[in-house]
Amino acid sequence: MASNQGNFDIQVFKNNRWATEAIREREIDARTMAKKFLSDKKCAGARVVANRVKHDGSVEEKVIFEETQSVKGSQLLKIATVEQIKIYCEKPRDFFSLESRIIFNRIFRSYLESITLTPTEVLHNHKEIQRLAD
Repeated sequence: MASNQGNFDIQVFKNNRWATEAIREREIDARTMAKKFLSDKKCAGARVVANRVKHDGSVEEKVIFEETQSVKGSQLLKIATVEQIKIYCEKPRDFFSLESRIIFNRIFRSYLESITLTPTEVLHNHKEIQRLAD
């Protein structure tokens, strides 16, 4: 396509809709940029739309590349409720007791399953504790 007859939109799927992130004159540049967006694991999808200007002035759009992927790390943390808690942590070592880890597992089950860690592993990993605090 000549530059005066059309271009290529690079669109990214976010917030449940496609949004144009960039426009390129050459198809190869547009495809490269779309693949660059897809290298980010938080990107749900990318596509390239070819725009061609017809003789009557209207624009014909055609999707020439589209790829979607599952997003990692963007799910909200869901916390389960616990009706009765009979344990109180008064000392730091109480957090590591069996009862505490069982409750921790019940409350954060969906999160723990998504990261494939146990409560003990989370309690001994500063990076994971910080992620929960955030």
